[in-house]
Amino acid sequence: LQIDCSRYHSMTKGDQVLVACPRIMKPVCGSDSSTYSNECEICAYNVEHQANISKKHDGPCEEETTPIDCSQYPTQVTEDGETLVSCPRILDPVCGTDGSTYANECEICAHNGSHVGKKHAGNCKQTVPSPELDCSQYPSKATKDGRARIACPKILLPVCGSDGFSYDNECGICRLPGTLSYLHYGISTTLWL
Repeated sequence: LQIDCSRYHSMTKGDQVLVACPRIMKPVCGSDSSTYSNECEICAYNVEHQANISKKHDGPCEEETTPIDCSQYPTQVTEDGETLVSCPRILDPVCGTDGSTYANECEICAHNGSHVGKKHAGNCKQTVPSPELDCSQYPSKATKDGRARIACPKILLPVCGSDGFSYDNECGICRLPGTLSYLHYGISTTLWL
C-alpha cells in the first residue's frame, strides 16, 4: 500500500532532507517487515535512505522468518569436525534475523552456527551516520541552581542517541549533560525519551 508522503512537512539540514513526523503512536508494518511508529516514519525512512518502502498493513509487523533449505548447498567436513558450506558467488542479498545483510541465502546457512534465519529479501535497514551535533544553536537559560536549561522546539524529527534511545529531535540530546551523541536520524529500536 502506497503512502501519500506529500502531506508531511520536510526540511533540509545540510545535505539531508528530513521529514517532520507527528508523535503519534499508530504502528504500521512496512514492506521491509519492520514496524514503524506511524505512516510518516516510513516516509521519513524512505527520504533519509533513498528507499521505496510501502505499508504492508496497519499494526506492528509479526516477527517473520522464511525457512531456508540449507540441504541444497554442498558441505564439507574438515579434519577437526567443522562443517563448511560451499556457497555460490551470486549476489542476491537477504536480510538475516540478526539484522545483518548476507550476500545470498547460502551465506546464512554458512553462518548458521548462531541459528540466523531469513527475515526478508534485500538488504537490511542500515543507519546513516549523521554529522556532529551542534548544541549551540539552541537557546538556554540559567536555572536557580546555576545550571543551563536548554529550550527545545516542539518539532518531531526523531534522532537515535548513542544510548539506544529515541529523542524527539537532536535538541533532546543536547539537554542531557555528558558524552551522549546521536547515531542517526530516525527512531531507535528501543524507547523514546
